[in-house]
Amino acid sequence: ATNHIGHFLFTNLILPKLKAAALKSPKGETRIINLSSGAHAMSPIRFSDWNFEGKPLDKDERPNWQFLTSVFGEKETDGYNPWVAYGQSKTANVLFSEYLNRNLEKYGIVSLAVHPGVIKTEIGRSMNESVTKGVEMFTKVAGTKSLDQGSSTTLVAALDPKLDGKSGLYIDNCQLGHPIAHAIDPEKANKLWRLSEEIVKQHFEL
Repeated sequence: ATNHIGHFLFTNLILPKLKAAALKSPKGETRIINLSSGAHAMSPIRFSDWNFEGKPLDKDERPNWQFLTSVFGEKETDGYNPWVAYGQSKTANVLFSEYLNRNLEKYGIVSLAVHPGVIKTEIGRSMNESVTKGVEMFTKVAGTKSLDQGSSTTLVAALDPKLDGKSGLYIDNCQLGHPIAHAIDPEKANKLWRLSEEIVKQHFEL
């Protein structure tokens, strides 16, 4: 809910204002930026069991356990795993931008998804010990960024006039990046949109 559903509902509720802003602005200047992560590689959307209720998954919905085991030391499980849940939510951010780009282009609105990097903040101050250890292990692989470095990619996504969403929608380290295929699949983006509408119990026409 925090990483995707809240974004989904808020964006749709303010969309009339974004469309109005786009009418008064050059094409592509009105933007919707979704803060994703390279962690989207950890897991696709688990459409068969998105809420971790123990339902069987389709083959293409299974997490990247090879990565999760090698980086975090996580053991494969069919139950809830915080890293799988996080990866799923970050995939949702990219798919959300994919859907918005296709459907809002006619209004001149662009949506981009951003991987800001691992940033030194206090956001994890209340995490349990196992997750904290996992973060420490991940930073050894990915490194960390300062607040200024971490915010720079988001600013590029929001302000760089060369970014039009057509040449790419995923921004990594201030450059166009290459997300995992499951995060830019149009059919999965459509499916996520419908699922998100079901969760918030509201239909949105773009």
